[in-house]
Parts: sequence; structure tokens; C-alpha cells
Amino acid sequence: MRVLGYVGMFLCALVLLGAGCSGRQVLNVNTLVATPKGTATEEEVLKAIQRAGLVTGWQMTPLQSGLVYAEREERGHSASVNITYSPTQYAINLASTTMMDRPSAGGYGAQVPGGGALAAAPTTVHRTYNVWVQELDKAIRAQLATLGL
Repeated sequence: MRVLGYVGMFLCALVLLGAGCSGRQVLNVNTLVATPKGTATEEEVLKAIQRAGLVTGWQMTPLQSGLVYAEREERGHSASVNITYSPTQYAINLASTTMMDRPSAGGYGAQVPGGGALAAAPTTVHRTYNVWVQELDKAIRAQLATLGL
């Protein structure tokens, strides 16, 4: 009887552990730029994105007008996103992850086994990725809210 109790507790623990590590849908953001002064310039939106990255731990690299590549790494986990922007809107889209995508038979990572080319961005990720993106989005909106004050 005691053995059945221990087996039951063990199975419950496995279910809880699995629920905590399960993949989540990838959060992509596409939102309008809102500022107190009305219309922002492209340069102001870029500066707001860069300041938000600094606050939230993302390394921002402007690639061209309207596009920023951002990376974040923490305890062996990393993610990169492409941030497109204009004076009227911005979008945050997953580029790749390491140790954050849904585990597969080959393990974690965006690399193809055997050193092949990078695979497509995953459709499910660890919940921490979505938290990182939510924090970045919130920080960008906060930075945009200070324009014109």
C-alpha cells in the first residue's frame, strides 16, 4: 500500500516537472508606436528600442534602416530576434534560440545534427523566451512613452 503511494507521488512529480518544461507558442509582437507627442521619427523609435534593450539585457545591433538584430543570453540559454520598426509600428520576431526550443529526439538547439545548416526558427519555445520578449516589448513601450515629455 505504501509503495502505491510512493509511485503515485513520483508520477505526480513527473507530470509537474514536464508541465514546467513544456514548449509554449512563440510570442511574436507587432504593435503600433504610441507616443505622447504623436508621430515619432524613425530615429526616435530606434533609440527607444536600443534603450529598452539596454534595460532588459538584450544586445542590440542595428543592421539597416528599419531593422535591429537583438540577442540575449543567460545561463547557457540564448535567443535572437529581428526587430523591424518604422515611425508608426514595430515588430519583434524570433530568429533563433539555443537551449530554449522544444526538445526533440536530437536534443535542444537550432542546429541540424551533424553540423548542417541552421534549421528554421522553432514554433514552440521555453516559456522564458516569451517572458524575455514581453519584458522587451514593455520596455520599448515605456521608452516610447517618454518621447516628447
